[in-house]
Amino acid sequence: MSMASGAKSRITLGFQSAFGVAATEGFILPVNSFTLKPDRPKGASATLRDTINPGAPFDEDETITGQVVVPLDSEACFFWLQALLGAPVTTGAGSPYTHLYKLGADRPYLTLESFFSNLEGAKKHHRFTSVRTTSFSFGVGEKGERTLTIGLAAAAHSWETAPFDAAPTAVTLSRLNSRGYYTFTQGGSPLATALKWDLAVEFNVDTDSDRPINLHGALGGMEDGVSAITGNATFQFKDTTQLELADASTETSVELAIVKNENAALTAVCPEVQYGVTGPEISGPQGIQLPMTFTAYAEDAAEATALQITLVNTYANA
Repeated sequence: MSMASGAKSRITLGFQSAFGVAATEGFILPVNSFTLKPDRPKGASATLRDTINPGAPFDEDETITGQVVVPLDSEACFFWLQALLGAPVTTGAGSPYTHLYKLGADRPYLTLESFFSNLEGAKKHHRFTSVRTTSFSFGVGEKGERTLTIGLAAAAHSWETAPFDAAPTAVTLSRLNSRGYYTFTQGGSPLATALKWDLAVEFNVDTDSDRPINLHGALGGMEDGVSAITGNATFQFKDTTQLELADASTETSVELAIVKNENAALTAVCPEVQYGVTGPEISGPQGIQLPMTFTAYAEDAAEATALQITLVNTYANA
């Protein structure tokens, strides 16, 4: 008997109609890694029993958390962006279609299922229900594959003999991986000194406090908190323009456009950001880079959101 193989596994995603109601329509999505798993530690008793031997442990509350790392692309990311930011507004009478996502929309609960094709026994499907995305991050400017890292938390899990969708739809990739696809814009104008850029969003989901007594330790829901949107940007240190923006706490906007072709593109916009003051440092004889942090927020921009992502792909609802 051989052990189960990651190479012979797959992940299926479905959107739930409500908390506690498993999805019925599934989509097989390409992933690089998937670490969502249950954790129920044993608690140690503090009862004195006239012996130095430990007493029997007890079960603590179960938590189900992890993350999924997926390729950054224009097709499969339709589903991950909907899981992160809610259903988009889609336009286009034919290919290409444009999907507009904004932070602030209702975010769905998910069913996620990992399938282990070479696992012994009948129960090969590990099903997670009422899953919330808790965070995400991605960036450009470094070597290697471009990926999207998504934090996950689930309310329940089970091992099943059959999938929640007997005939799920397999989704293909259109990778957005080449440096030649990227354009960085600040304050509405391309900024040629930009070297690296990344974005991180925390939804501050309450993943623990909603545990009604009559649910016997199970979760009754996972509500979003106030999001935090931060990032890092590294520039060529050619003048003090960026430092002056940070010193004065001047509001500006940042935009990263990743355009492969007319059928495959992703553009992330933070309409209102302020830079934090960091650097520069002289670390040796080489050229000096200027690393900076930024914080995004929503006050009075026309977009009415702190984060807007536009995805272009080849079909209306992926």
